[in-house]
Amino acid sequence: MRANRSALSPSTASAPEGQVRAASASWRSPQGETRRSGGQTQIASHTAFALVARWFLRIAFMVLAFGATQGWASDVKSALSCKHTKAEKVCGFDIDIEGEITPSTPDAVKKALADYDQMVKREGSGNDWLSIKINSPGGSVNAAIEIARLLRSMDAPIAVGPEKICVSACVLVLAGSPHRLIFGRIGIHRPYFETPKADVSVADVQKAYSSMTEQIRSFFREMNVSDRLADDMMLVPPEEIRFLSSDEIAGYGLGFLDPVAKEASDLQEAKKLGVDRREYMQRRSLSERLCQSISSTGAATYVISQACVSAILSGKHVERAPHCRNMAATCQPWEREWNGRKLDASNMVTDDGYLVSDQ
Repeated sequence: MRANRSALSPSTASAPEGQVRAASASWRSPQGETRRSGGQTQIASHTAFALVARWFLRIAFMVLAFGATQGWASDVKSALSCKHTKAEKVCGFDIDIEGEITPSTPDAVKKALADYDQMVKREGSGNDWLSIKINSPGGSVNAAIEIARLLRSMDAPIAVGPEKICVSACVLVLAGSPHRLIFGRIGIHRPYFETPKADVSVADVQKAYSSMTEQIRSFFREMNVSDRLADDMMLVPPEEIRFLSSDEIAGYGLGFLDPVAKEASDLQEAKKLGVDRREYMQRRSLSERLCQSISSTGAATYVISQACVSAILSGKHVERAPHCRNMAATCQPWEREWNGRKLDASNMVTDDGYLVSDQ
């Protein structure tokens, strides 16, 4: 959102100018380097001129939103991919939100989501999935809030991938999704205002700041995120970035699942399964312990078997099937080391190595 230069109103909210490079995700200012992480700040040396210039810019309200970016253009891309597995067709739709969040970004996201709806109607397999990834230094506060509410209305997931960032106004988008996967870096700082043409007083700035802070605080409450995050944003100068630790992310309520959305989902699933909430929680806890395994692609990567989870939630008995002969990664049921154990018609072995039965 570009502010009216004749009055104090929030402008863009992104990482400071010149600090972002898409390839390296580094944060560098023309005068030096500023990093904040876990409440600690390290500021590289600056010339006396740069310090005076920065002070002057603050007074002139040139530096007061979530930062201006140049050289990292806004871009929203989408792609469809489908594959056949046994008797069904599974289609995935990927949306990538890259770069600065501008006033035109919400329309681009709306178009991509409309294309996803068309894909679901066209393919109609019931196994379609949506993946939204974001890598952004921030941008327009109003645009970010609009995107966030759009994601919330569609119960859409979002991910910040490894080596990616979500900074400033991007955090508002992140808050909007009820399902979040965070592998990259999340950073905060306070918004800034555009330079006004008219004279402004401290009282004018105080009033504008109070209004803006309350707007963001109210938005976070709407998204079931701690409004303390808005207060902490305001403590970080707009030309600096405070990167959040994983504990801080969880503490603010920006973790994997929105707590209210999770509660609603659990209640709906328990009702669908015809069990009370206590039984459902017991089954969910068992599935989390049993259905997670180390990926064959890396010792530090864990995968969750959805077939295992579904079976346990449905009340089935689930256990790990014996290893494949010759230590193969996958095999047919009869190619496993059963050691004389007989299987009956109620037994099923999933592709990822779980034995499911009615007992």
